[in-house]
Amino acid sequence: MRQIFLSLATSDTARIASRIFRALPGTTVRWAYLGRDHGRAMQLAGRLGSRFERISYGTRFQALAGEWRDKYVSWIAAVSRNHRDDVVWWTSRIAEKNTMFDSLYHGICYLQIAVELMRDHDGPLPQISRNEK
Repeated sequence: MRQIFLSLATSDTARIASRIFRALPGTTVRWAYLGRDHGRAMQLAGRLGSRFERISYGTRFQALAGEWRDKYVSWIAAVSRNHRDDVVWWTSRIAEKNTMFDSLYHGICYLQIAVELMRDHDGPLPQISRNEK
């Protein structure tokens, strides 16, 4: 039976691991950190321990980001035309067209990665995402 566990990166890692191991005794669990903070991902990997195997999706993320970049920028430009005089819109992260900054664009790409991971991997799959401050 497939189980998916979702958590924020700021959650209590030891408690998460304990709950997963109680639910799935003797199982190696594959997991993914959905965020841009590599240091945080490495910290989580160290805390989770050897029964957790981190899924690498960097190559797929870069390919996806390249595939969707032009469509995203065009979409944001079209939406922005409706907010021509709206200062709040232009200062929001949603209006940001630079795909190098952390933005809605990255969230969309991480969501697609999560969908693909759930579709392509059997067994339990914890997914830990960043926490916006």
